[in-house]
Amino acid sequence: MRVFFSYFSAVIIFFAVCPVYLFGIPFVVHAQNIPVPFSKEFLEKTLEIQESSSQTELPNTVNCFDHYRFGSVKVNIDSEIKSAVSGTTFTISGTLDNENEYPIVDGAVYVKVFKKEIDKRKVQVNGHSIVDQFIALDTISLAPLEKKPISIEWQVPAHALSGDYQIATYFISAKKFNLLGLSFTDDVVGNTVNFSVLGDVRGAVSFDKYSVKTGKLKHYFISPIPRVSATDPVTVSANIINSTPTTQDVSLMWTLYYWDGVNEKNIIERKEEVVSIQSNKTRNVTYTVNDTAHSVYYLTAQITYKDTSSFLNVRFARIGKDELRINFPAISTFPIIKGTETTLFSCLHNGGFSDVVEGGKLELSLQTEDGKTIHSYTYEGGVTGLMMGVKDDFIPKKSYDNLVLVANLYQAGVLVDSVKINYDCAQIDPSGCLQNTSEYSLERNTTIMVIVSLIIIAILLLIFRKGWRNH
Repeated sequence: MRVFFSYFSAVIIFFAVCPVYLFGIPFVVHAQNIPVPFSKEFLEKTLEIQESSSQTELPNTVNCFDHYRFGSVKVNIDSEIKSAVSGTTFTISGTLDNENEYPIVDGAVYVKVFKKEIDKRKVQVNGHSIVDQFIALDTISLAPLEKKPISIEWQVPAHALSGDYQIATYFISAKKFNLLGLSFTDDVVGNTVNFSVLGDVRGAVSFDKYSVKTGKLKHYFISPIPRVSATDPVTVSANIINSTPTTQDVSLMWTLYYWDGVNEKNIIERKEEVVSIQSNKTRNVTYTVNDTAHSVYYLTAQITYKDTSSFLNVRFARIGKDELRINFPAISTFPIIKGTETTLFSCLHNGGFSDVVEGGKLELSLQTEDGKTIHSYTYEGGVTGLMMGVKDDFIPKKSYDNLVLVANLYQAGVLVDSVKINYDCAQIDPSGCLQNTSEYSLERNTTIMVIVSLIIIAILLLIFRKGWRNH
């Protein structure tokens, strides 16, 4: 029992002292970059520790997790078949389950397809090999507590190797906010489906995930991400393996992002080249990151061999770069009903290594379609490395079923992050639009009666005035 409490205390101390990359919040690795693998269960336990910890140390802040819950949208999927032949379409179906009591808008299901590794040592520190990654479903709106049927297809390449595969899902809002899984990781995923691929292909061209280096340090994909110099160029290297019987010329696409690889707005640079690898040989390829403007970088490398792909997603952080980020702004109820209290809230955090960054300012506003602000709130103060929350309760003077939530985040007076989220009842739940509710009908009828009464009074006044003049 004493050993258990010593281990548990060590875990808490480790996560309290070291910033790590949870939700993209930096968890730091020492300079030698020793691999520290974390299982999904371990990270979920860490989440519980973080959620239960105080997030209200700074004035005018609240616990982010009182309003935002990681894993609150489920991609419950399965397949009636457990194997697919290369060159065919593999289909999975199920439901999207919104467990929140508020709507989710501008959602997307992101998918990674893994080919399972046999070597358990490699899996422990690097996970399985990625053979595809893409946005499977987009522009998704979910009403509160809604379950929506979905279907996802993956075209199995004709030259796919036989073996065990897995489709892993993530759910993201506004191409920025993780509600299920962490899209920039290979191990913190949402719901998954396992299947096998059957075919006659014996060779492929793919990355050796175990060979990757960030600078001079070996890169581990299931581990806190490495820290690098704030100003020096960073060279990422990896080996490509050609296991086919002939020399292959393959396309290699490098894409450098800030933060993660889902939002194309985060792209900093793209570079494409052709690489030639002899049969049963390996070849080392490199990419140098010269950009120093951001705190966290995400470099994707994609090999295209015939109709197959092989991916690497290398993420690292620059020491001394603090960069504030918005994390999931929303409203507690929608449509907004006149006289009913509503909460406008958002989470935010520092994407760098400082515990607190002063000079932060987050502006939240709810606007009508034509840009008229119906409510706004501004937080000014420090922003912590762990996700913190801000909120404002208000009672609307009118009812609205079509609004835009605008969030602008400033760091030392400079706009560093922004997002617009459209709430449209016609997209979320047409039956919930105000014109279909009794409250709206009552309000509309009352308005009509007032207008008609005013018109009648105006006509009577005109008649009275005309009669008085004639008199």
